[in-house]
Amino acid sequence: MNRELSSYFEEPEFKEILNKYKGMVESHTPTYFEADELADLADYFIHIGDEEESDKVIDYSLKLHPNNIDALIFKIRSLCYKKEKEKAYQLLDLIDDSTDREVMFLKAELLIDEGRLKDADQIYQTLAENEDESLDVLCDIAACYMDTNNKQYALKWLLYLKDKGYKWEDNQKYRDLLCDFHITLGNPHDAEEIFKFTLDKHPYSIKHWNGLTRCYLLQNDTLHAHEAVDFSLAIDEHDQEAIELKVYCYTKEENYSMAIDMLKKLLPVEDINRERIYALLAQCHTLSNNNEEALKYYKLWLLNGKLTDYEKAELYALIAMCYCNMDKPQEGMPYIDMTLDIDSLNYGAIIQKATIHMQMEENDIAEQLIQRAQSICPDDEKEELLLAIANSHFFLKRYQDVIKWCKIAMEEYPSCKGKASVLIGYSYHEMSNEIMALAYILEALNQYKDQIEQDPKTKEMLDALILDMKEKNKNFNLEDYL
Repeated sequence: MNRELSSYFEEPEFKEILNKYKGMVESHTPTYFEADELADLADYFIHIGDEEESDKVIDYSLKLHPNNIDALIFKIRSLCYKKEKEKAYQLLDLIDDSTDREVMFLKAELLIDEGRLKDADQIYQTLAENEDESLDVLCDIAACYMDTNNKQYALKWLLYLKDKGYKWEDNQKYRDLLCDFHITLGNPHDAEEIFKFTLDKHPYSIKHWNGLTRCYLLQNDTLHAHEAVDFSLAIDEHDQEAIELKVYCYTKEENYSMAIDMLKKLLPVEDINRERIYALLAQCHTLSNNNEEALKYYKLWLLNGKLTDYEKAELYALIAMCYCNMDKPQEGMPYIDMTLDIDSLNYGAIIQKATIHMQMEENDIAEQLIQRAQSICPDDEKEELLLAIANSHFFLKRYQDVIKWCKIAMEEYPSCKGKASVLIGYSYHEMSNEIMALAYILEALNQYKDQIEQDPKTKEMLDALILDMKEKNKNFNLEDYL
């Protein structure tokens, strides 16, 4: 949701349209709306996380304006999101004007989703020619590739923009696109410079202060991230994105109480994505080891959220994990079973169920479940599975089993040796075998440093291990061994 449209939702003009729509729903009395008004309403409900109501708005729009292209395109995209491709194509056939700009973008997006990138790119080339290769259309094409995570094609069109003589200094849309590209490619410093350029021109742009905040966070510069997001909050203290970024700053510093206080400020605010706030509150409480409060917000999320089956499955698994963290595996079991009722081939959930059985000392059942997970796991995900099994044993403090599964993973998948070395080192440390712990720390740092640097969770675990060793032995200095 762009900031301009988000701001429009606060305007009296839109509030009047929204109240008119709510009145119609409450009174069950059909009311006429212009197609553009209904499109704005659909966008609004997407903005606050209510996809179901957004779909209802579009269905109503198609009753009033059955041939409206924008409404048809909105409906087609919604069907694609729900994986109802056949219905989407049936609707697409109803659109007569195949040369309409948005229709051509939609056709290209459908082809990209099917992996037919060359065919999609041919449509984009035709579209660019139709619009005289304007900066606007070239930016939109590159943005579509960015949105679908096709970096190579996005780069192709960005380079074409440059070859055509367009300069990012002269156009905001171009600047925003480049910022997204640099952040996606892991070059936040390059995006930072463009955000600063923009903010010199538009110092009251919350969107760009938030973008600059993200750049600092990606560079682990929480000091400047706090400063940047504070400018956003000074402009609008209820901006949800800014509050979430401030929360992330606090969580990076492990200041969970401040993060939770920030999120609670949003709860009384109207027209927010409450589902998102419940999720973040649950995560913050989990990180601060307050599982009872985490459960409270996960369950509120479950009760109040309009969730897909996939999202419900993920949420049930999180609730089950909370019960496990509270040493109440019996209460977690029904939730992990509900996850598996939705997706019986979810090998991660099967491992989680095995963990619950191990917590209940039902090791034979756990072993059968681990074997089942291994039998159904795709070959290209086996590395992830083996590490998940190792982590489940680490959670249960079964350190010898952690070492066993890590060594199996290292033997079969050299790419995981960095993660596995850190996990083995931590296991030896927990067993008070500091000599072996140090050996694996040195192995991780000397041989797999690049792997570890690319995985924030593993790096965080390694840093925590080294810190804990220092706290338990004031004479320990890792530099002495490197």
